[in-house]
Amino acid sequence: MPLATILTDIADYPPHFWMERQDQHFICGSDRAVAQALAMGHPEAKVHRVSGMILNPQFYEIDPLRPAQRAEARASLGFDPAQPVGLVLFGGQGAAEMLEIARSLPTGNWC
Repeated sequence: MPLATILTDIADYPPHFWMERQDQHFICGSDRAVAQALAMGHPEAKVHRVSGMILNPQFYEIDPLRPAQRAEARASLGFDPAQPVGLVLFGGQGAAEMLEIARSLPTGNWC
C-alpha cells in the first residue's frame, strides 16, 4: 500500500520529524521541503510540490459577516478591533527562534 506524508511545516526538521528513508510520497508546501526530500534521495516522481500549506477549505470561504465578527473578537481580547492580529506557532514546545520572530515584528499591541 502506498504511503504519503503531508508535511504540515514549511520544511523538515530532522532527525525523525517528517521525512524518513522509506518508500513514500511527500506532499511539500515549500521549495525547501522539496529540496530536502530530493537531497535525502527520494525520487522526484514521489516528491510533490503544492502551492502552500494544505488547509481546510473553510479557510478559503468568504463570509460577509466575518469582518464584523473578527473585529468583535479582537476587541473582546483587548486588541484594537481595527488592526489585524497574527498568530505565530512553532510546534507544541516552541523554539528559541520564536523570540527572534517576535523581535522582528513591528512594535504594537501584541503579547
